[in-house]
Amino acid sequence: MPTPLLFIQRFSNANKAETMYHTLKSIIVISGSSILPIVSLTMGAVAQSNPPPGVNLPTETPERIEETIPKPSDLPPPVREESPASPPDPSLEIPSSPQLPEVTIPSSVPFFVTEVEVLGNTVLQEEIADKKNQYENREVRFEELLQLRSAITELYIKNGYI
Repeated sequence: MPTPLLFIQRFSNANKAETMYHTLKSIIVISGSSILPIVSLTMGAVAQSNPPPGVNLPTETPERIEETIPKPSDLPPPVREESPASPPDPSLEIPSSPQLPEVTIPSSVPFFVTEVEVLGNTVLQEEIADKKNQYENREVRFEELLQLRSAITELYIKNGYI
């Protein structure tokens, strides 16, 4: 809000300006949250008052001021930025695994087993450990490992998991 001195200097009639200042001051005190709308309305009323003596305004003024903002049709088209080329999609083909030569181990030839590891089991861990411990740290034949596999499968069936 301009100081009273500046406010009075803007008008030729100091009495009118002082009255307006006091009116605005009381309105501002009463409604502090709506200062801008009140000030702009009051100032609009002052702008439409009669000009001071000796000032001649042209009688033919346009009722509407021409817009200076360009219309959307006058604007140049927006510049489109080209997005960088996306990387090529990775190949989804499963690579063929090399053919391993078939090795036939005679089922009767024993070999030493240090540890039997059962992967993916989340239940029956103690029961499976009891069964697999019988085959660790000793020589076994392939047929015996097949028997262990069948025993673990049977354990799952008896407990309703398969």
